[in-house]
Amino acid sequence: MTSADLPLQGLVVRVTWDAAVPAGLDASAVEAAVAVLGQLGATICDSASVAANGADTSCHVAVCVPGHHGTAPHSVPLDRAPLVTITGAGLLGDVDGIPEGTLAHAAGLVIAGAAVVAAWSTTDVQVDCGAVVLQVLLPVAMAASYRTPHREPSAPVSVGTGWVASDTASDDDRAAFDRLLQSLGEQRTDPVAVADEAQMWRLPVCAFLPVGDHQPPHRTHPPAHHANPPAIRPHPRPGVAPLSGVVVCDLTAMWAGPLATWLLASLGADVHKVEPSTRRDGLRSLDGTGLHPAGTEPARGDVSGLFNALNRGKQIHDLDLRHPADRLRFESRVARSHVVIDSFSRRVMPNFGYDPTQLRALRPDVVTVSVTAFPADHPWQVALGPGIHAASGLGLLKHGVAAMPTVAYPDPVTGLTAFVETLAALWSARERGHATHRDVTMLASTTPIVAYAPASGAQRVARRDPDLGRRLLDDPQMAECWQAVDDAAGHHRYPSTPFSGAWSPPVLAAVAAIDTVIDTVIDTVPRRKAASSA
Repeated sequence: MTSADLPLQGLVVRVTWDAAVPAGLDASAVEAAVAVLGQLGATICDSASVAANGADTSCHVAVCVPGHHGTAPHSVPLDRAPLVTITGAGLLGDVDGIPEGTLAHAAGLVIAGAAVVAAWSTTDVQVDCGAVVLQVLLPVAMAASYRTPHREPSAPVSVGTGWVASDTASDDDRAAFDRLLQSLGEQRTDPVAVADEAQMWRLPVCAFLPVGDHQPPHRTHPPAHHANPPAIRPHPRPGVAPLSGVVVCDLTAMWAGPLATWLLASLGADVHKVEPSTRRDGLRSLDGTGLHPAGTEPARGDVSGLFNALNRGKQIHDLDLRHPADRLRFESRVARSHVVIDSFSRRVMPNFGYDPTQLRALRPDVVTVSVTAFPADHPWQVALGPGIHAASGLGLLKHGVAAMPTVAYPDPVTGLTAFVETLAALWSARERGHATHRDVTMLASTTPIVAYAPASGAQRVARRDPDLGRRLLDDPQMAECWQAVDDAAGHHRYPSTPFSGAWSPPVLAAVAAIDTVIDTVIDTVPRRKAASSA
């Protein structure tokens, strides 16, 4: 592997979780964090205990399970490595409607991200696992907050010898899928053939595949040694958020990408979302079929619970990259950004003339991240979360029956993966002096959950808990995981950030309505010739 494949190479993390673990702690979350950090190149040093308030200069960051440190993060002296501490781990139990291990893996990704943030900023970070649960179950949580019925994904479609997941939300796509089925003739009985043909039509249709078709990565602890103890960086500035000063250019939409950038914003990053008025983020649900409270006007585009929850704290720019003037504004934005992240299909950014190499012509040290459905060599390229659920093998029950999840969990799991990958790339850019590109796919992000679930793990997916949203809203253990927000839809509760510390988490403003989308001022920056269209 190259250094680009291991962006955290040189980062040393001490994990203290294997002794005196309190009852209720799901060690799988810590194991997942260790696996993620190790796969990105970090060195993990396991330790049975760390003396309270003791110096620990042999690592960049220490991840501490509750019970190993008797002091709160803000009271520990700053002459040692920063701490990541974990609360609410008892809330990570499996829930009906999603595969076993999903919540633990999601929490592990957040813990891994917190470790990179703490090392990056030399700031102690506390992770609240309850807030992670709310992000994974966001549609259910926001439906309860908005007192709106939760819409589950469409049911599996029976196709001859198997099943397919069809995410055809619009009437046009549904009609196209019906025409496709009629045109296939005898091949209509083969779910893989149906999915292959649908992908040619650019329809988000995937076959339900067996678990064995996607082997989970081998989970193991990386080497627990390092030659030279890393130097601890200067003390952080008191009261300054860990990612303060980091600027993100956000070209993501729907759930996965916006979750990644929202988490960056919640840690102090300055996030600028590009959302052209000609093609709004689908989570605004302008047709009124999304998550909206009764009595609101969905066509305004600023009352969607999911969109609002994932886009608070971002500045929104109406830029259409097909138009020369907007391309100049976008290039100016890139020149002032440390990160450019998109969630388009693979062909879009190159067609615009903005692949990673071209973006680095505008700013040589910019980190680029792409969130896509499948790896580049996969025969399918178009899918949403339910389609990834089918393709990962986590949707097939015993006897070959398929089931869809309560929520499209591959989306938040991918968003959390993209969050960690972005932080890892930022670390690499600072430590090595050169920027990298991170390719985050929904399929690869979801596949590790197979390692948690037994062969029959999908059985839990088939069960439903109709009171789940209300219980999340009313559970006293989750009280600190919610934040009251006044937005265009009224007064509601939104999931709070999973991160806290002595620094004050930024106050994330409500999102802008469609008629108040802002623009940017064009700066003088080196430019390539702007094409009139992509």
